[in-house]
Amino acid sequence: MKKVIQLAFIISLSLVTANVNAQLNGLLKKAKNKSAEKMPATNGIIEEPDQVSSNTQTSTNNNGNEYEYFLNGRWDGTLNINQIKNSGSLFDPLKIMREKNEKGTFHFAKDYAELVPYTKVYNSNVRISFSSEPFTTGEKLNNSFSSRNYIYARLENTAGSIKDAFKLGDGDDKLIVKIIVFNDKEDIVKEFETNIWFLYLKADEAKGKFIDFDIKPEPGKITTHSINDESFYYSPFFSIQSQQYFPVNGQYRIGVQVFSRVKDDWGKEDWYNIKQCGAHFDYNFSAADVSTINKEAAAISDNMKDAVRYALKPLPKQWTEKSSPLVMGFTQAQLIAMYEKSFSNKMDAHTTVKFHASPSAGGWTVVNNDYGIPKYRYSNQWHTIFIKYANGKTCFYQGFGLRQQYNGGGTYGPAFIDKNDYYMTDCELMK
Repeated sequence: MKKVIQLAFIISLSLVTANVNAQLNGLLKKAKNKSAEKMPATNGIIEEPDQVSSNTQTSTNNNGNEYEYFLNGRWDGTLNINQIKNSGSLFDPLKIMREKNEKGTFHFAKDYAELVPYTKVYNSNVRISFSSEPFTTGEKLNNSFSSRNYIYARLENTAGSIKDAFKLGDGDDKLIVKIIVFNDKEDIVKEFETNIWFLYLKADEAKGKFIDFDIKPEPGKITTHSINDESFYYSPFFSIQSQQYFPVNGQYRIGVQVFSRVKDDWGKEDWYNIKQCGAHFDYNFSAADVSTINKEAAAISDNMKDAVRYALKPLPKQWTEKSSPLVMGFTQAQLIAMYEKSFSNKMDAHTTVKFHASPSAGGWTVVNNDYGIPKYRYSNQWHTIFIKYANGKTCFYQGFGLRQQYNGGGTYGPAFIDKNDYYMTDCELMK
């Protein structure tokens, strides 16, 4: 059974330093045909930079002056072409920019043709798609959602594996995902980065062409991931449905970025050598939907707890081990009968496929209270029972021991079953 873990990584990671020159260290290749009214697609992945060409001609706008850009809307000052050229650095392709005299929606560095010499190569084979339905059940591709919709994502490399796209080494099992809320109200871009979380990959997922993950899923249709057989689901998108991120009702742009840091020859992550893919969707927010969103988030948490019952776990070592002699004065048949009667409801028709007793020196271990008076005692021998239901589709195993409550006067009550958690397993393994 895969234990469900809700990972709440509250991580504040900076891909580049706050100063402008360091911000020029990351960067993508341009997407042609910039538009002042519609944000262009941002799918693709950053590749290693070539050297900035010293022969690049200074670009000019229609007035004969050098292009000048606001960074992050209006927050990081401005840069002109000469400053960019002289810096020797390259732009992060998802860096928020627009020309000094440009109005309306923001753009990214990669959206300006004149900045092509100053951006990293952009691999358009790597992309993120969005859907209102899980990709495993018949996706409905879309780039525009409301706060009433469910939102699912797929990261795909159409020309190779996820491992190849993000330069993951052997043993690397995670990508970093972050969500950004862009608000360009009042002609000033405000950028909020939410909690960053890890997208863990199994070996076969890393070698595959795509990986699915959820942004805002329906409670009964979540996509879980695993770390060493431990399952979890986490997305910070539920937690940001607040006035801080969405101050008024209306349309916002949500950026989803997935990236990895390439390791050097010594196995250390290089914070400036990243492989990054980004995509965006429009999000029509209404504060009236927040109550429902919070209830769905709670339902997901409950569903994850319930999923513990049904997640399949590999068989334990007791399955192949030889059972030890029984030492607590009960036969195997008596122990199985006691186990079956320990449930509040009668067990459905089933078969005990195997009964295992662990090695033991025999006897009981007494547990005392703070005053040294016995409370109860438990058996030193542990048992594991393997059950298959008559339907042939439901199998589980469970460990248990024996316990006796202290009655006083040096006497104990009758022995009863003291059970551990049970774990579902694949019936095909119980052969």
